[in-house]
Amino acid sequence: MAKRKVDFTDVPEGGSSFKLIPEGNYPMVIDSVTAGTSKAGNDRDEVILKMAEGEFKGIALYHYITYTKASLGTLREFLVACGVDVPAKACSVDLEKYIGKTVMAEIYHEEFNGKTKCKIQSVFSVGESADDDGMSSDEADDELPI
Repeated sequence: MAKRKVDFTDVPEGGSSFKLIPEGNYPMVIDSVTAGTSKAGNDRDEVILKMAEGEFKGIALYHYITYTKASLGTLREFLVACGVDVPAKACSVDLEKYIGKTVMAEIYHEEFNGKTKCKIQSVFSVGESADDDGMSSDEADDELPI
């Protein structure tokens, strides 16, 4: 294990200075996308969204998008929130193209191991539209624009 130098000067006693974000709708910026695998072995992207403004600006929440037939509604919702006109056909997606985009996120609370956690229920558009949200109909594996 690597030895690291740390400074605990402004770290409160007892650990985290965690603030519970009230339930509601908030503008959030797509900060990063990491490809991975779910516990069930399915392809999954971990999207980190950060609060865009206000008291909670910069706080990050995770949004998981799993690539199974049953979960594609979550992917469609995410793409629509990013301003994409999602076609009713097979296509390729690269969620990293949406890093920096602002979407609205509906946040709710969930109990886990005796602690209340903030979760993202859904994402939707803030009214921004993509410069080019059309689809090419050349092939079944077209890539979504933006």
